[in-house]
Amino acid sequence: MRREKSPFGRSRPGLGERIVWLLVGLIVLRTWVIEGFPVPCRVTGGSMACTLLGEHCQLTCPDCGYPLVCQLGDPADDRRAVCPNCGYAFDVAEAPLELAGDRVLVDRTAWVFAEPRRWEVVAFRHPSARGGLAVKRVAGLPGELIQVRAGDVYVDGKIQRKTLRQQRAVRVLVYDADFRPRLEPAPPARWYGRTEASGWERVGGRLAHDAGPADRPIDWLVYGHWRRGGRPGEVVATPITDVCGYNQDRPRREEAVRPVRDVMLSFRIADTLGRGLLWLWATDGWEQFAVRVDPQGGSYTVLHSVAARQGKGQGKGTVPFSSDENRDSPQVIAAGKLPSALNGMTLEVSLFDQQFLLAMNGRPVAVWPYDRPDGAPPPPAEPLAIGSQGLGVVLQSLRVWRDVYYASPLDEVAAANLEKGFRLGGDEYFVLGDNSPISEDSRTWPEARTVAANMLIGRPILVIFPVGEFAWGGQHIQVPELGQIRYIR
Repeated sequence: MRREKSPFGRSRPGLGERIVWLLVGLIVLRTWVIEGFPVPCRVTGGSMACTLLGEHCQLTCPDCGYPLVCQLGDPADDRRAVCPNCGYAFDVAEAPLELAGDRVLVDRTAWVFAEPRRWEVVAFRHPSARGGLAVKRVAGLPGELIQVRAGDVYVDGKIQRKTLRQQRAVRVLVYDADFRPRLEPAPPARWYGRTEASGWERVGGRLAHDAGPADRPIDWLVYGHWRRGGRPGEVVATPITDVCGYNQDRPRREEAVRPVRDVMLSFRIADTLGRGLLWLWATDGWEQFAVRVDPQGGSYTVLHSVAARQGKGQGKGTVPFSSDENRDSPQVIAAGKLPSALNGMTLEVSLFDQQFLLAMNGRPVAVWPYDRPDGAPPPPAEPLAIGSQGLGVVLQSLRVWRDVYYASPLDEVAAANLEKGFRLGGDEYFVLGDNSPISEDSRTWPEARTVAANMLIGRPILVIFPVGEFAWGGQHIQVPELGQIRYIR
């Protein structure tokens, strides 16, 4: 670009450069002065729960003590809530204070010099509501062929797999072992030893196993999912489902609930003792993976078994393969050195989006994508297990998560079109809500099913005023929870 010479000997910008700087100035004036940067917005709906909360109530489960954040039904009706952690159903005797939705800070300059990436949260003008704003997560980019099949997003025929960071952004908590039912008759534990002679026991809020000979069989601690039955203490084994505890005001028919095979396990190792091995195991009903951790050798090995394909270990009663048996023909698919000592380490294992992922201390160390056929067996009620082979170990913060299951629209024609796929235009985005069962988004909008680039407002970056309830002098007051201010992922 040619620069002119000023009378004082310094270079003077040419016409083209001056035009560029004028445009930059207009952008800055519009976003920073006229419209403001950043802009606070109030969330009113629940389509992005629990990433972003609309109007909600805070309850505590009378059985396990789990804190519920949810929407309730009409106060005039008899209201009941079901704990998403232990399944306990209880009456909400006193109408709780309805709290305002999250107040979110939106960066209006985010898309001035960049474009949204997949799985990023965006704010935009609602295509079906005049002047209204909406917040969703980008699932499809301009020019792509988008399909939604069996709860997953496909682009140009390929499933879209999330990174660990993206998995953490959308994962939904299924069970937190720190909150265990205590009312009698209590249901069985979700984490239990595989055999009656199991050495696993609960010590306070932790699960522990004693040390022993390193050559003894693996003692498995299995996660078994269930729902409460009709009689006190009765449970029915079932796969993890896409039920969301936030939606207490929108009960779903049983046939509309979908089983979810994309699961994640996370926990922290508080202490270890002895010279044995730690094992992890996960299955989606089709593939199964095991991780062998050797703290003395400072190494790990990931094994992949095809036993599920051969018809073994489907549904409740799945038995993780043993280290001294070769019937499952396990194959080594990854191995490496431990990034640190096992004591204090945080471990995560996930099967999101037909991909095995192992992370240690927040860093992925093994990633293995695979393809699952449409006719695969259903997901099991026992998808996860932790094993001790002579190793004394104490586990804490044991949590089970699931991925978002993007359900098909109830309209059969719309569902068929979505599964078949449609091509986005050169400036169109396909967006989805994290709270899929109730979200109105690109799957369900009756007219414009996409968001045009010129409708994008910005990127939500921070929840600045999450609201809590404070009791004082018999009054319930809404106050900002400053400690809960959080970055939006």
